[in-house]
Amino acid sequence: MQDQQGTGFLRIQAVSAGGALPVQGATVLVTDRGGESVASLRTDSSGLTPTLSLPAPPRALSQSPANGSVIPYSTYTVQIRRDGFYSVDDYSVPVFDGITAIQVANMIPLSEFSPLPPNPLPQRVETPGYDNLRNNESNTSGGEEK
Repeated sequence: MQDQQGTGFLRIQAVSAGGALPVQGATVLVTDRGGESVASLRTDSSGLTPTLSLPAPPRALSQSPANGSVIPYSTYTVQIRRDGFYSVDDYSVPVFDGITAIQVANMIPLSEFSPLPPNPLPQRVETPGYDNLRNNESNTSGGEEK
């Protein structure tokens, strides 16, 4: 496991109608890579949670290309639930030391769909990971320097 000496910050914003309306009273569960619960929060009238302090690798790891084998951030899973809306699960949400990230969750009202499923499945949102970004760079470069 990587050395986690820094602190990053995370806020979740639950919205609907393409970001036009905040979703108040949504329950937000944040878990670490091991699946352990880190925090349980609720959104306010603006659809925002309080700012959450989370462990993250030191900032210096993200400022040097020599650390290519070390992921310079921590990842968390964010689950957002609210009656009357489809649930949202955001996986691999990155948190960097000293940075406040705002993760926006677009909540879709159940009434927009007909017929209604008895147990709506959560939307799955995958944030591109460090390995995926590195693989895409090497695949698009064709081994040549640009």
